[in-house]
Amino acid sequence: MALLIFNTAFSQNNKGNSVDSPTNVLDSVLVKSYLKKIYFTKSSTAGIRLSLPLIETPQSIQVINHEIIKDQQAQNLNDLTKNLTGVINNNSYTSYTMRGFTNYYPNSFIIFDGFMGNMYQWSQMVQLYNIDKVEMIAGPASALYSVGTPGGVMNMVTKKPLDEKQYSFTITTGSWNLFDVSADLGGAIDKHKKLLYRFNIGYNTANSFRPYQFNRNLLIAPSLVYNFSDKTNISLDLVNNDNHTRFAYDRGGLVFMNPDSTYNFNGALSSFVHNSPSDFGHINSNSITLKFNHAFTSNFRLTYLSRFVNNHFDMGEHYGTMYGDHYLTHLDTLERRYDKWLYTPYNLQNSIFTTFDFGKSNFKNSLITGIDYQLYGATKNQYIDDVAAPISISNPDYSKDDFTKYPVPDQYENDRQDTKQLGLYFQDLISIKEKFKLLLSGRYEHFLWINKPLSSANWSQTNDSSVANVFLPRIGLVYTLDKSNTLYGSYCESFNPQYDNTRGSGGPFPPQKGKQIELGFKAQIVEGKLFTTLALYHIDYINVLKSDPTDPSGKKQIAVPGLSSRGIELIAQGNLGDFNIIGGYAYNRVVFSANSPLGVKGGRYDNAANHVANIWIKYVLPNKSNSNKWSISFGGKYIGDRVGSGFNQHFLMPAYALFDAAIGYSMQDFSFDLIGNNLFNQKYVLGAYYSDLQVPMGTPLNWKFSIRYSIK
Repeated sequence: MALLIFNTAFSQNNKGNSVDSPTNVLDSVLVKSYLKKIYFTKSSTAGIRLSLPLIETPQSIQVINHEIIKDQQAQNLNDLTKNLTGVINNNSYTSYTMRGFTNYYPNSFIIFDGFMGNMYQWSQMVQLYNIDKVEMIAGPASALYSVGTPGGVMNMVTKKPLDEKQYSFTITTGSWNLFDVSADLGGAIDKHKKLLYRFNIGYNTANSFRPYQFNRNLLIAPSLVYNFSDKTNISLDLVNNDNHTRFAYDRGGLVFMNPDSTYNFNGALSSFVHNSPSDFGHINSNSITLKFNHAFTSNFRLTYLSRFVNNHFDMGEHYGTMYGDHYLTHLDTLERRYDKWLYTPYNLQNSIFTTFDFGKSNFKNSLITGIDYQLYGATKNQYIDDVAAPISISNPDYSKDDFTKYPVPDQYENDRQDTKQLGLYFQDLISIKEKFKLLLSGRYEHFLWINKPLSSANWSQTNDSSVANVFLPRIGLVYTLDKSNTLYGSYCESFNPQYDNTRGSGGPFPPQKGKQIELGFKAQIVEGKLFTTLALYHIDYINVLKSDPTDPSGKKQIAVPGLSSRGIELIAQGNLGDFNIIGGYAYNRVVFSANSPLGVKGGRYDNAANHVANIWIKYVLPNKSNSNKWSISFGGKYIGDRVGSGFNQHFLMPAYALFDAAIGYSMQDFSFDLIGNNLFNQKYVLGAYYSDLQVPMGTPLNWKFSIRYSIK
């Protein structure tokens, strides 16, 4: 569903273009960009739900468009994080650090087409078969998007139905028996081009550098739009993703402490597996989205969206029990437990809003008012956890791992969780004499969380609930120095309810809240082909939940009283002649702003690197033929050192740098691409997640080769 339908009526005049968008906004620019194969998208609706040039938006927004996805042969969102300035991928599934804060619950920082309703769960990677571009909105965005974390929001913009025929087929192979095949089809169904379609299907399977692990995905995503007129349309999107893996959560390798209290990361046991070959994980995810758009006049428009997402998650795993800070210099046998989890989450999102443009040439307003209603949770949350056979580290034996022989314990987690949220919001973008743009917005959010046991075996027999009401303001100001340079400032807040809030875990806890002040400078240089952003920010964040280090059961939570994040980001993206460039540098420092059992005031916070840098450069070799072209690309990402836990500042994960390179060749309707990742085979730790002993290991040297056939 298009996020780009908020400004005006719809057009069918741009050949090969999505018509679920207005004539004067982003999609028409994108098609031109793709033909020229550029890396810079000039406009976006992600920041304010209005089509506005990035240079005039009072927030740092980075867009990774389809050309970058294609050049880097990205299959999932994790493959793209190397292009996102200041963003760190913490493990092999959906967990990222943005502006120093780790986001793990996917529904709080991943949205689709500008609305809540992410169909992917914790252990999944977001597949890109039906994704046109990814928009990284840095900083809090709750005033527009409801729940969220202060580090930022990632908006997945899906591929839209087309009014002209376009077919594309891709086959990819690579390291660890990677096989990937996909098709992208689109066009008009009737001769009047009122009914349009887009159909994406993709399948991938691969093993891993980790023993026993594999991952397999099948995604099917049909999309339809019907244009009643140039003022009214309705669209329907269906997405199904079926994911199979052995280790739903790969617990990583082992890292031991040296006698001098440092850690032997170079000697990390990256191939040791304390999961089991008998483990399994299966997730089936479905999403259906219906959207209606109508322009009453050229100045007054309405959008209604309804989205329903449901998942079925079934997994069983074995894992080592060394959690927390154990300061181990050696270990012969690892104690283990097993768990089985049957989880059926759902999400129902309903949104309706209007856009009203009014005012005179020297004083224009674009006013948005809307209502969001969300109902989400899990109809079943059955989690069984008990003791399993220990395992030898030097000679592991998995023969005793048998889920069919494990007894059901007397007590386990078996409950239902429901969350209801009602949001009322407004936003007014005021343009004053083409020099100033003032953004005023606010959201009132009502939140109700309910937890109910589903059987007498549930370990907590209490009916838990919590209520929160919050008003979230947002203010932004842009000053235009000239058509290529702007200054901006903004204040915004984030709000995120607690999802682990039972009395049995120490709750109820107050919601997480963040506040950010940001100042920045944006410029379009080299005749407007290279876009740069310089942003300075300060974020205060409270009530983040962490495991209580004094609780041996691992069930108790405590709230971090305060965190402070300060940083600076520099982003450059676009073209210099025959060079396509995307790069950036971020300095960020996140510390505890108060003493607590989790850390001391001024101490560094989990997984937050002070320095993060990225670069990717593509060079198209000069050739008189427009149909036959060679290209070479190279780049990398640098991640500074990070503490694994604020409670253990000695656990300092070392900095690392990864280097990649690619070569491409295109001829008429075919293109061939070869990419090598981590060319120097750097051994590195992605991030601390489970303990100071168990850490997810980064992927060693690997490659992909793709053949693409396209018809337009």
